[in-house]
Amino acid sequence: MTAAGLDASGHALLGAALATADGDEQIFSARLSARTVPWLADHAVGGTVLVPGAAFADMAVHAARETGCDLVEELTMTAPLRSATRGDDPAGPG
Repeated sequence: MTAAGLDASGHALLGAALATADGDEQIFSARLSARTVPWLADHAVGGTVLVPGAAFADMAVHAARETGCDLVEELTMTAPLRSATRGDDPAGPG
């Protein structure tokens, strides 16, 4: 990750963190699939693996703390996030 200019995020789900060139913003990245995060497979609805809202909240709290905020005032999810399936997972078949 460091060779690509990324830092470890320090969070189990967020794979990398990147400060913008001006240093005013922080970008966090994640790859969420049942292959890389096996417990996601327990969150299937109608055969589709969805990332649970609690995972979003946990990632938002971590990002807030990393950027000097002590509160996530509002987090709105307008649609569920479908996890990568084994076929679409860039990590390869599992």
